[in-house]
Amino acid sequence: MAMVVITGGMRAAERGLPLITVYPSEVHKAGPQSFDLTQDPRGILYFGNLQGLLSYDGAWWRLLKLPDDQAALSVASDARGRIALGLVNDFGYLDRGPDGAQEYRSLLPKLPAVQRAFGDVKAICPIASGFLYVAEKSLLFWNGKDARVAAQFPS
Repeated sequence: MAMVVITGGMRAAERGLPLITVYPSEVHKAGPQSFDLTQDPRGILYFGNLQGLLSYDGAWWRLLKLPDDQAALSVASDARGRIALGLVNDFGYLDRGPDGAQEYRSLLPKLPAVQRAFGDVKAICPIASGFLYVAEKSLLFWNGKDARVAAQFPS
């Protein structure tokens, strides 16, 4: 599967389709399937991909591998530039490592052991006080410091 990025806006006087660039998986060197995407305030695109988190800054593609070679099922950004990720039975965010590179930080250890099997994180909603992670069995909340289960869903 190829990534499709619309790279030009249309003015009212223009006719036809906007400029579209297709990026096959051979170009971005990641998996053939992407599940979600977001754009941070700087304009960088993030794709939740079968092989991890794929980012594109307009010139370069980067792939961030996730723990246990998991797929990034959902991704969201907020106005502060934070990037939140949802995986299978895991959720977290991007942080800068000691070398300045982006690293995935799991929030799973902040939950009690009995609440850690919540399934696929299907969506992430940025809100004023943090992020809501919508999983199969739970609604998870992270405020930038603490994480907790906000609600549990019946089977």
